[in-house]
Amino acid sequence: MRVVIAFLVILTASACAPLNNLPWGPYPTYDVPAAVVSVHVDQNGDFYPDDWHTNTVIGEKNIQRNLSIAQSFAPNADRQNILNNFRVEALAKVAKTTEGKRRVFVLIHGFNAEVGPADAGYAVLKQTIALVPTDAVIQLYWDGLTDADTMINGGRIWFPAVATSQHAGSRALRAILRQLHDQEVIFITHSRGASVVLSAISNPNYTTKYARNIDELGFEPDFLDPPETDFRTQQLTMNAIFLAPAVGNPDFWNNSCKDTKGCTDYRDFAGLNSIRHTVNLGDPVLGKRFVTWNPINLPCSFNATTLGYTEECGSWVRAHYNARADWLLPYKLQPMKTHSFVCYAGHPVLRQMLHDIGVESRRGLDLNAMPPKTCLND
Repeated sequence: MRVVIAFLVILTASACAPLNNLPWGPYPTYDVPAAVVSVHVDQNGDFYPDDWHTNTVIGEKNIQRNLSIAQSFAPNADRQNILNNFRVEALAKVAKTTEGKRRVFVLIHGFNAEVGPADAGYAVLKQTIALVPTDAVIQLYWDGLTDADTMINGGRIWFPAVATSQHAGSRALRAILRQLHDQEVIFITHSRGASVVLSAISNPNYTTKYARNIDELGFEPDFLDPPETDFRTQQLTMNAIFLAPAVGNPDFWNNSCKDTKGCTDYRDFAGLNSIRHTVNLGDPVLGKRFVTWNPINLPCSFNATTLGYTEECGSWVRAHYNARADWLLPYKLQPMKTHSFVCYAGHPVLRQMLHDIGVESRRGLDLNAMPPKTCLND
């Protein structure tokens, strides 16, 4: 009995032991000389207005109950006109921040991420990049849903989050990019945030059933296929860095591909010069080992989160871009058993990826600036 009591005392004491609140990045004191703007969009890619939570037209309770801003309106409300006004106001703020800037960094979090974890990842990125006053940083927050810290809920929100990432790209990020001219744009994304970028450059594909459901909700006819833009006409130089990309073959298929498992028609993503992405065989979220075995197609199609998990997935996608063999470039990590945004953002491979597109990091190419020990395997 005494042994049991002693064990419980030790266990209780250890459970109450304080933990150090250490900085995540290598530079605990840093400034951000770039102009920074934060943009929040909902599941449909609609922009939140100021004082949205107390807004008499929408209101926080209505949005929570109806999942999106548009669905929170009363049936007889002039929904489209009001949403357009929200969009105009938000885009004006972004335009003011990016006006006259030489480089624009667009930071995008992944699915199942609340504002706090997204901010932590953004903070590490901002203290890693050697930002200068002629830079602008856009922090894009999209509704990738959140779970209740259970595997079942995490799996359940994945499928709707796939669509919300696409709406955030085609209906929000595309509108932001249309305001930029003669500038260098660097996308840095985590997880499903990669889909936001791909969907901004070119309309993604949707199933017939999903398209029918959207029609029944009464959204505008081009909701799923808004007008595309060839950003080369705006003299934009665009490169992307995908950290732990939760995308696969279907995310590169043309929007003419409907209800298929093996499309051969791929989008060209005109204007996007390159995609550099991590490959981490230790990532437990991207791996989903219990569903990756597939004797018919590569997991890249069956389990469309594996661009950031296996080298085979990238090879499979690159095979359809023969004329652009250097367009999709993998950076292999030593297996790291985490999907955490801050862990990928703090990994030295990011410095190499930035360097390879001509972007310098604070203190240069310091490949010894490892992420915190909590990110690494024991």
